[in-house]
Amino acid sequence: MKISRFKKHSINLNNFIHENFKKSLKQIKMGKSYIIFSIILFLSFIILGYFFPIFFKQEILKLITELLDKTKGLNLINLILFIFKNNIKTSFLGMILGIFFGLFPLIILIINGYLLGFVISRTLINFNLISLWRLLPHGIFEIPAVIISLSLGLMLGVYSIIFIINFIKNYKGKVPKIILVILFLFSPVIFLLATYFFSKNKEQMKELNIKIIESLRVFFMIVLPLLIIAAIIEGVLIFLI
Repeated sequence: MKISRFKKHSINLNNFIHENFKKSLKQIKMGKSYIIFSIILFLSFIILGYFFPIFFKQEILKLITELLDKTKGLNLINLILFIFKNNIKTSFLGMILGIFFGLFPLIILIINGYLLGFVISRTLINFNLISLWRLLPHGIFEIPAVIISLSLGLMLGVYSIIFIINFIKNYKGKVPKIILVILFLFSPVIFLLATYFFSKNKEQMKELNIKIIESLRVFFMIVLPLLIIAAIIEGVLIFLI
């Protein structure tokens, strides 16, 4: 009897994972325009960082030094956990905070793209092509995971902007425009939260909620496993090299 129940729960769990994985892939396919935009922006700033590694040079070198100091002396498990923690923080915050008009994922894409280009440039100058080749496996899983996550953040940002535009249309004439403009300019976060909680357009609210849920599904079904694999590979490579 217990074995039968265990099998039943196991089948249900497998079905749950399989169905949500399929839905996540479908969501990624539907959001491919955001992914393409994220890739183009990311590559653009990699190129900028590679050919013009002059902006914020001291700050970047200081950041790299601090990162190396933090990982110095860590054993393999702690190193993997450290990498995973940093990657998941960047990916998750970039996605979920993207709802605030997509600003956070945009900033993260720009900074990380330029930083990667800068590192590639410095690696080729100070070391050689073999040293650069050793860096490549680090990004095979990490970069796609981060790109997917940040593209979801951009999508949430676009939907939040559409939501606000519709809110303003619905409340046109009921709330003084100057109040809306001041609130938006000086406190966009509060403005978005206010429009969300006070909006009477249930369909718009439902659509935004669905997009948030779908983004979380993709994060846990696709992004999270990729980040785990990336942390293990990167941790092992850094530890061995």
